Amino acid sequence: MRTYILDSSGDKDFLSFPGQHIETEEAPDIIRSTGGIQIWRPPIDDIKEYDKWFMRILRHEQPATVLVDELSSLGGMTGRSFPRGYFILSKQGGKHGVSLISCTQEACYIPRVTLGQTTHLVRFRLLDDKDSKKVDKKLMRPETEWGIDPPDKYGFYHRRTDQDGKAHYYKHFQEFFGG
Repeated sequence: MRTYILDSSGDKDFLSFPGQHIETEEAPDIIRSTGGIQIWRPPIDDIKEYDKWFMRILRHEQPATVLVDELSSLGGMTGRSFPRGYFILSKQGGKHGVSLISCTQEACYIPRVTLGQTTHLVRFRLLDDKDSKKVDKKLMRPETEWGIDPPDKYGFYHRRTDQDGKAHYYKHFQEFFGG
């Protein structure tokens, strides 16, 4: 399966990842092989180029996973300037075999459509009370627990939003994956 990573924050968190590392202002072409990893680290924010990249991935109609690191970097502080291609991919990607993983530490800037299309929501520690409350509400945690971080160092809350029920707490990923 093709894997696309958008390192929009420019932190170079993915330097040790194998694959094709691209640092260009223009949206890179899609991966033509049957698999592979492409990491795009655009030097500047350009909504038109982000649009092109997301739409190329979607139109290729091949199974893929897209990871957007630091979603808040993609849309700015208002959330109004998100690329249209991101929204289309989040709404239509599943029917084309494209999974979207969006990560951020600033939940207040997550667009409404992103939360509305989310099937799995995972919450680790958050630094801002407003961010915590926004995510905790979607996790269906009791209001008395809003803003309270996971008690364990590697703990997290997870909720499948397409199923009834509140979030489950896991002490670590091994517990989540049944190990």
